Amino acid sequence: MKMKLKELVASQEALAKLRSLDLKPKFGFIVKRATKGAVEVLKDYHESRAEIIKKHSTKNDDGIESVVPNSPAEKKAEKELNDMLSAEIEFVVKPISEGDFCSNVKEFKANDIDRLDWLFLESGQKKADLKAVKK
Repeated sequence: MKMKLKELVASQEALAKLRSLDLKPKFGFIVKRATKGAVEVLKDYHESRAEIIKKHSTKNDDGIESVVPNSPAEKKAEKELNDMLSAEIEFVVKPISEGDFCSNVKEFKANDIDRLDWLFLESGQKKADLKAVKK
């Protein structure tokens, strides 16, 4: 799957909700396999984000590190973070069919489904069709 990192980051809350639902074991494994690549990318993102913030932080008198608001360091950190978020990323996704999702998930908000659009097969699309499109 190719997408901008910011799109994946925007979907992380919905992804966490999906992964925390009480699911039948079979569908739980489908969700785990389908989302594993995204979870790994998000983990790397959070580590890189923390490194950028730390790099541009200073310690105050209490020993707490933070980026000083309206400082040149804040502008540099913001630029680095925005550059990282606009990068195109690629990871493995094993899409979930609408049918599997609808028959296994009782309640899920429409805006969360929209944020996870990258995770679902389109109605009537088969996994074989998806492979042909990606080549």
